[in-house]
Amino acid sequence: MPEAEEPSARRECPDSHIEFVSGGELPAGRNVVRVERQGSILWLIREGQMTEPLRQEINDILGHVTRHGLQVQRWDEEGPPHPN
Repeated sequence: MPEAEEPSARRECPDSHIEFVSGGELPAGRNVVRVERQGSILWLIREGQMTEPLRQEINDILGHVTRHGLQVQRWDEEGPPHPN
């Protein structure tokens, strides 16, 4: 499974998208895992748990959100802010 990047490698406006992965790439009993890689937020979904048309539609929406600055991450060197 891909590993998260250090805070210094994160981009201001990340890419965010869904990728299908084989079952062996996810922890046992998990169908979805969120990871950060090279400034991207990836949603890894076990193959067969979502249709390809739905994946494409969600990726289109996520792309719109990130391209238009509707999702912005401003993390300092200590990592993401804690929720209130």
